[in-house]
Amino acid sequence: MMQMETRLHYTETHLHEREDSFMQLLDGLPLSVLITNHGQIQYANPAGLRLIHADSLEAVIGMSTDDLVDAADHEILAERKQRHYNNRPIGSVRYRIRCLNGQLRHVEGFSLKITYQKKRCVIGIFKDISDQKLEEDRLMQSEKLSTAGQLAAGIAHEIRNPLTAIFGFLKLLRTSSHYNDQYFAIMESELKRIEFIVNELLVLSKPQVSHASKPMDILPLLDQVITLMNGQAALKNIEIVSAFSEPSIWIAGEANQLKQVFINLLKNAMEAMPEGGIIRIHALARNNEASISVQDEGCGMTAEQIQALGKPFFTTKESGTGLGFMITHNIIHNHGGNISVQSALQEGTTFTVTLPVISEPEAASS
Repeated sequence: MMQMETRLHYTETHLHEREDSFMQLLDGLPLSVLITNHGQIQYANPAGLRLIHADSLEAVIGMSTDDLVDAADHEILAERKQRHYNNRPIGSVRYRIRCLNGQLRHVEGFSLKITYQKKRCVIGIFKDISDQKLEEDRLMQSEKLSTAGQLAAGIAHEIRNPLTAIFGFLKLLRTSSHYNDQYFAIMESELKRIEFIVNELLVLSKPQVSHASKPMDILPLLDQVITLMNGQAALKNIEIVSAFSEPSIWIAGEANQLKQVFINLLKNAMEAMPEGGIIRIHALARNNEASISVQDEGCGMTAEQIQALGKPFFTTKESGTGLGFMITHNIIHNHGGNISVQSALQEGTTFTVTLPVISEPEAASS
């Protein structure tokens, strides 16, 4: 009996020593650490207290993560809590947090399940990426302005066609002795087309504003991008052909960022086809994923070039920064998706974007 008590005492002492070493490690980490139980903070290391501008650990003990994470990201927080309760991996995340001084910061990190003070808890390790986020937004805005400028000739071509039709029908009306309703309907349709193209160009050139993801059908967005790019395609003797296997494919996303992705992919495809040809866009839903591919008939890439894609300032073009694909990759990653590349020299390249599919919202289907 005495031997058993001694062994238990030794084990308990050993466990306390290990826990003390673990806490010393957390206290010394330069990254921010929060331990929570049922959504309430149980511990924060010094770096975590500095991040959220807390004067002491006592100021945050018992604080709800709902009060710390910005309301715009509560849906993400709720989903992660559900994963924890369902014993699924919690994984990595990006949050906007509201510090105790009211400041909004962007953080990135990951969470794991642990035992803390004999309770099942979650430990989150985060780093402040606010400066990185500002730089990403600046790069994205720079790329958007560059894209808008490069599209100018195609936009002018795309607007000139409906304007020619409108002027033609106005001349017919001026020389006609009777009212023709069909002429007005065609002119109205062409004017709406011009309005759409101009609005899309304005959206493209506006500074990027951060929006929460919303349920959206990806297919109309692809149609809008194709309409916007058709003018530039026509100037280069390129035809954009689309094939969608479903009537609708619903995802959670930010429309303007995803438009930037597919504009970038179409731009790249056009630049790879100086002799013209066909660009094919396919979209389908399978295994709870939306798969959208952009296939060109261009010069293709080597395995080494594919490997280097996404690195800043690597480009296969005579003039380019390589930032377009890096931004494209970041947007897709932030949407929980992936982008893959298949290419063969002198045969062409296919970029395939995969995004998580969601159920069609009831309001949209009713």
